[in-house]
Amino acid sequence: PACNACMVSFTPDDILQLVCKHRYCSRCLKVFFTRAMKDETLYPPACCQTKIPLRVAAKSFSKRFVRCYKAKQLELSTRNKTYCHRLACSAFIAPHSIHNGHACCQQCGSITCGSCKSAWHWGRCSEDDGTGFFELVKIAAWKRCPECKRMVEKNDGCDHIRYVYLAM
Repeated sequence: PACNACMVSFTPDDILQLVCKHRYCSRCLKVFFTRAMKDETLYPPACCQTKIPLRVAAKSFSKRFVRCYKAKQLELSTRNKTYCHRLACSAFIAPHSIHNGHACCQQCGSITCGSCKSAWHWGRCSEDDGTGFFELVKIAAWKRCPECKRMVEKNDGCDHIRYVYLAM
């Protein structure tokens, strides 16, 4: 049988057939999973709109790659992500490292506010962090993403699109 992505023929032991009947070699499967780790719009990896479970594909990957993917899975599946406020770090802070609004970075030890995603502070979250960043936000007309609270800029598309919030 041939891989549906690269069209190279493999022995049945060297190719994975998915529920949708498509077949993929180890190299092409790894591309699916690697892309999913780098681009949230491609997570989770899927074929024919059916998720490809890691447990099914894992036999095609090295143990190191599976560990890497599992570590990234937590970040990709977390809805309200928090990243270290220090730009030099910007590491993902796992939900289990956030207690009473204190998000402790496991990489550098900095504390980030779990609500506004800025450096930890006492009291209510403020739109003024003393750096002039929020003045630039106003001038550039940036907005906070309602999901992840990161600053985003609309650079394309229709002005009439509305956010739709789905209860999950």
